[in-house]
Amino acid sequence: AYVNGNILSLVIMSTLKESTAAQRIIVQTYNYNLSTNTEASLIDLLTLKQINRDEVNSKIMEVVTQADEEDKALQNMGYNQVYMRDLTSDIYTVENAGGYFLGPDNTLYIVYAYGNGEFTSKMDIIVFE
Repeated sequence: AYVNGNILSLVIMSTLKESTAAQRIIVQTYNYNLSTNTEASLIDLLTLKQINRDEVNSKIMEVVTQADEEDKALQNMGYNQVYMRDLTSDIYTVENAGGYFLGPDNTLYIVYAYGNGEFTSKMDIIVFE
């Protein structure tokens, strides 16, 4: 848990192994504005940090595209247990980002924990200081 100003961010991470399925890592985040006793959206946090939405969308695509290229290189080397992203998915926009929190020193993290929906421990983390 982190408190930055009036924002409380709680991050819960769980590692799960079921039978013969691949291990998966699940991440759930919660953000609350302590002044208003309401949930803080990603847009609220971007506004608080004065970060432009287009810049965020651009950085998200930059980070996940690079990670996807690295995973494709692994797959081309013969690794068959590589998680492949769908870069055309609308999850890679500010409006649809699922996991985010304000961490130490007011740093914003956007987390794509693919294990939340699939059997993988793969995740992408986008950082805004």
